[in-house]
Amino acid sequence: MTNFKKREKHLRKMLQEQPNNTEIMNKLALTLIQRNRYMEVHKYFLKACSLSPNVQQLTNLAYFYFTEGKPVLEEGEKEYGFEHANQEAIELLEKAVLDNPTFHLPYSLLGWIYMYEEQESKAIEPLLKSVSIKPEIDAFNNLGVCYYRSNQMEKAAFYFEKAYSQDTSSLMPLLNYGICLAKLGEGKKALDIANKLVQLNHKQSEVNFGDIAAIYYTLQQYEEFIETFSLEDIDFLTVDWLPPYFYALNYVGNKETMEQLVENIIKRKEADIQEVLADNDEEWEPGRKEEYIEEEKQDIAYLRTERGKVLKGIRPKIKVELSYGIGLCYYFGCEEHGNPSIQEME
Repeated sequence: MTNFKKREKHLRKMLQEQPNNTEIMNKLALTLIQRNRYMEVHKYFLKACSLSPNVQQLTNLAYFYFTEGKPVLEEGEKEYGFEHANQEAIELLEKAVLDNPTFHLPYSLLGWIYMYEEQESKAIEPLLKSVSIKPEIDAFNNLGVCYYRSNQMEKAAFYFEKAYSQDTSSLMPLLNYGICLAKLGEGKKALDIANKLVQLNHKQSEVNFGDIAAIYYTLQQYEEFIETFSLEDIDFLTVDWLPPYFYALNYVGNKETMEQLVENIIKRKEADIQEVLADNDEEWEPGRKEEYIEEEKQDIAYLRTERGKVLKGIRPKIKVELSYGIGLCYYFGCEEHGNPSIQEME
């Protein structure tokens, strides 16, 4: 196991001897990440970027802004906090790719952040550039999500399959591929994938069973949908996830079970409202208690409305949230994740 305290001490000594060496600054910043010293991480990434704004320093500062945010001192506060800084990250990465670098990291990261900001049309070009340099699971999967969101299902399925082929132990692109195939009407393939996902997810717990169940629902395999969806802790799901479950129960002849489930959820919410009304805890922010009660009342009204639709035979749409950003490391020079620095690659 790496002794990060010892590494930090060694790098600080080196930096004293070479105060403008940006490679040492980068290594020190990456070491300080492991020690949760984020203000100092920002200091060294920012300084390295100002001294040498090359693709490595621009990308590393951008990734820090995307994952941790930008330090800010709020009025009246004594300690710095971190605020959302995705736009700053995008600007840094757009500058990083201006000279058409031959490294995939800035392109893949830029595409990911564009997606996070729901700018899929901008995300596709850097993601395609990324996979042309280095085929890897994250960019392929993100491309699939971009095309899925723009209703280009065949292209989406192509890239999800590509993503899964990069790492067949990862369930996220396989889930996305299965959902996409179900939408395309590829029933046999989609059903095989759903069955495989259920089996693997019992061991890996990587994706939500509710998302796997969406494949069965799309294929109108309601018994399998109910069995898989029931593996979720239904008490902790937001109400907008529940109507397809109500529909499936009613469809297979379990109307009473469906009715009882709806009533139980409503009773819990009504009891929760009474509990909140009786709660005199001063920790409630002004207006938040009233807002919370109103949200619970809206949930109750929603449940009753959706139950009524189900009893009329109206099939609700299922909520599907494709996963993206698998969690690869985008720091140049990160030894812990096997990312070489530009200096090591040249």
